[in-house]
Amino acid sequence: MKSMNRKAAICLLISLTFMLSGCSKIREIVDSYEAPTEPIKTTNENQYTVVRTEDEIYDMILETMKSNKTTCYFNVSDEAMIKPDDWVKGFDGIEEIQVEYTIAQSGFNVFVTLSYWDNYPIVAAFESNDTTILSATQLELFDKYCDILGACTSNSYSDYENELAIHDYLVSNIEYGGGDEEAYSAYDALIKGRAVCSGYAESFKTLLDMLGIESRAVTGSVNGEAHSWNMVKLDGEWYHVDVTWDDPIDGDGTISHKYFNVTDADMALDHIWEAGKYPEATGTQYAYYVMSGMAQIHSQEELDAYILEKVNNQAEKLEFVLYCDADVNQALQKPGVGMNVSYNILKKTEFSVYDITISYN
Repeated sequence: MKSMNRKAAICLLISLTFMLSGCSKIREIVDSYEAPTEPIKTTNENQYTVVRTEDEIYDMILETMKSNKTTCYFNVSDEAMIKPDDWVKGFDGIEEIQVEYTIAQSGFNVFVTLSYWDNYPIVAAFESNDTTILSATQLELFDKYCDILGACTSNSYSDYENELAIHDYLVSNIEYGGGDEEAYSAYDALIKGRAVCSGYAESFKTLLDMLGIESRAVTGSVNGEAHSWNMVKLDGEWYHVDVTWDDPIDGDGTISHKYFNVTDADMALDHIWEAGKYPEATGTQYAYYVMSGMAQIHSQEELDAYILEKVNNQAEKLEFVLYCDADVNQALQKPGVGMNVSYNILKKTEFSVYDITISYN
């Protein structure tokens, strides 16, 4: 924050606004402006909750959002505790924050105005079994979340199985894009059926939060464009999940899992984010290619034998993980069977994932 000369007859008013783009990327931080020279305004300090630590500030902001309110105000003794840029980074889904503060008889009176995802009041309503705080549109979205959980998740499933079921539901039921209108929110994604990445990310996180599965929303970029995705914690380890990029643009009904539970190293092949703001993702136990039982192939001989067996059984779909430089085209030609082949390859840091479709002549 800019330093400013202090005089007895100065009232400080600082307004900082943080705006997120359609993919939840912070676009700019507006610098504070010089305060006008006028008499100090005294306020009734009893209206402001006294907070003594930064954790208490975060707790107050969180409670404000969970209560479906847009404003909170508090008193701090030290101006250095007023850190709106840190507050934005400390929460997923804050779309805008405006902060005003004035000198008071004891410290500074701080007034905060927020706009944020519906995630906070909806999860709070779900946990308390009390929807009275929700607006009509939030209640509509709440009911949709409950329908989804009832349709595709179960208390008997593992966290991984529930996470996968939610991922597959969203990929199957949301169409990517904004159309002629802005479509950034979970309401756009789940009620209107169409949204950009922030709608996918908010929907995914809210459903996981309702199940008690720890997750984060990540803001970063892909190919120079702002982008949002998620991180999920399973058995103490973090993984990246990009529901948007697992949803094919051509709408052919395919559910991809290329970006389901991947590591930092593999995500960084085409995604960029400020790693220091998020947990380290190094887990592989719950990677899709492990949990789905894909064949793990380490030599040309293994690949030849695997494809020969699948072709002899007239398999139309092959998925495997290749850890070497084996020749896939050569292996496909060895059975000597007439067929048309198409395949996708997802290259990772230590292996490649193959998804092969075969039609026989």
